[in-house]
Amino acid sequence: MDKLKTVYLDSALSIIKGALCVILQIPTSRTTESVKKKQNNNGVLTVRSILMEPTISQYDDIKKLIRNKIQEEVPFYNYQMKRTLAETIYGDCIYDNFGLSKDISEVNLIALEEWNINCNRNRVLQNTGLIKDIQINEFKYLTTKESLEVHFAVNPKYSFEELSGMYKSEKSLTDFLLAPIVKVYTSGEESGAKGEAPTSEDFAYAHVDDILQKNKVLPPSGVENVNYERSKEVTPWDVNITEEGINYNKLIKEFGCSKITESHIKRIEQLTNRRAHHFIRREIFFSHRDLDFLLNSYEQHKCFYIYTGRGPSSLSMHLGHLIPFYFCKYLQDAFNVPLVIQMSDDEKFLFNQNYSLEYINTLTKENVKDIIAVGLNPELTFIFKNTQYAGYLYPTVLSIHKKTTLNQSMNVFGFNHSDNIGKISYPSFQIAPCFSQCFPQFLPPNIPCLVPQGIDQDPYFRLSRDIAVKMALHKPVVVHSVFMPGLQGVNTKMSSTKKKDEKGKDAAGQNSTPKGTASNSAPKGTTNNSAKEHNNSVIFLTDTPEQIKNKINKYAFSGGGATIEEHREKGGNLEKDISYQYLRYLMEDDEKLHEIGEKYRRGEMLSGELKKILIEVLTELIQKHQQRRQALTEAEIAYFFDAHKPGLSKFRGA
Repeated sequence: MDKLKTVYLDSALSIIKGALCVILQIPTSRTTESVKKKQNNNGVLTVRSILMEPTISQYDDIKKLIRNKIQEEVPFYNYQMKRTLAETIYGDCIYDNFGLSKDISEVNLIALEEWNINCNRNRVLQNTGLIKDIQINEFKYLTTKESLEVHFAVNPKYSFEELSGMYKSEKSLTDFLLAPIVKVYTSGEESGAKGEAPTSEDFAYAHVDDILQKNKVLPPSGVENVNYERSKEVTPWDVNITEEGINYNKLIKEFGCSKITESHIKRIEQLTNRRAHHFIRREIFFSHRDLDFLLNSYEQHKCFYIYTGRGPSSLSMHLGHLIPFYFCKYLQDAFNVPLVIQMSDDEKFLFNQNYSLEYINTLTKENVKDIIAVGLNPELTFIFKNTQYAGYLYPTVLSIHKKTTLNQSMNVFGFNHSDNIGKISYPSFQIAPCFSQCFPQFLPPNIPCLVPQGIDQDPYFRLSRDIAVKMALHKPVVVHSVFMPGLQGVNTKMSSTKKKDEKGKDAAGQNSTPKGTASNSAPKGTTNNSAKEHNNSVIFLTDTPEQIKNKINKYAFSGGGATIEEHREKGGNLEKDISYQYLRYLMEDDEKLHEIGEKYRRGEMLSGELKKILIEVLTELIQKHQQRRQALTEAEIAYFFDAHKPGLSKFRGA
């Protein structure tokens, strides 16, 4: 049991060091001057390179970050690898100021994601939540040494006496309490002719490519080189899909998020006492950041809220636009929590040189009607326009401005020196609603925020999570969806905005830039043949039954055989058939969907028959949506913009 003697102190050191790096803007590398471990889980951590004594506010923020990190219950990672490999991956970040003997060839690394990494020969806890709290007894600044002593005491969630009663064997106790040791190997160290990973009953193994890399362990202090990965194919404003389609598993790894698993789905069902939405069950929403923290928080009866938005870019929204709002409705109903919806009229004005604010205001009014017609709970939904609500956002926007460098903004979003300054500052306005202080009328400060979004919007919220840490606030929790394909095929994205080439021309060589946008009428110059072809690839919420039928029959890509005989013999390709893929989004009945899929796969159902089913489903959905939209009154619409209604106000004291 000797390995348990300092487990709480060693775990606390990683938590405290990360908080110090963020607030005091010091690097992780070689800034730990000394560590003193005392009895009863007391200790002293001394860090260097503190040029002036921190302020009282900074001391308070350090304590807040420590509390937040404990509440997040994030896992510790314990890697063992060759020292040369560790230095190649992490550089000096793994070392304290007192260094490590040159004779040591293998190192034991302790890491907290986006927080801290350090060489430490001792074991640590499974996760930060196994600490009840860390009491900071004293901050002592040493002026002559430009260093800071942090005197602290760790209170375990469970005493060793309690743990001994819960777990009768040492192995079961250590399995519960301690982070598993992961032996890291390289391709050259794979065993066997097939290049298999080494195995052992005593350790877990991981390939070097599958562990947290340097940019995933450094704290968001801004003083070390954290490389924000920016996909070349997927950005907040453009999605370039190749013939091979989008590799979502690659994006998960590239963006550093995690896959939504069966255990997440089961837990959501247990907490909400209802079946999980088919968007989750069918991996339409497929990845996340910190979903476990949110579910833990909700299980402890703590409130959260949902944040989504819409950038009004067309008079009519299309089917793909509704997917996040359908999902938000499910989340709102299942968890009974507030939903805030940002109408980013300012974004569309800044990013489209030809749209006037007057015209965008028209688009916003029409889009809001479509959003409300989804069936959102008016008592728990607050819709706001940035140009009207900016006063409430602005204090938080200023804090975000102050903690974001121009280099970060350009690196994350791909801005360049020819972009207008409004574009560069806009991300702060999209990030701000992640923080509940922007809604003082009905939300308490610093409660968790859940953001359902397309994977293309992830750069905003990777940056927002780093900023949240610097502001000592909860990081937004994110769930990502795949793109709903256009009618042309699964390797396209449904979009109401026609693609242009580098010179601003559309596929037919016509200038597709909207004109005449200074009035309330729709932009002119958009009715050429190319635009018509584009409109036929999208299901708009204004489409008539005849238009829907024509679009599906004529333009929906089929995964069936070239002839009836071939189809009967070989069956259809469900992965490529647009009609079936749309039914995955729109048909809630799993058994019925499975039956249709199997018949089509075996060739018992023809493409025309499958399209007929989709046409019926789509027509019913669109017509009901149009009826709800038509029935909306001005008073009902205005109520969604009311931040003081009783249904929301009850959360103020949550």
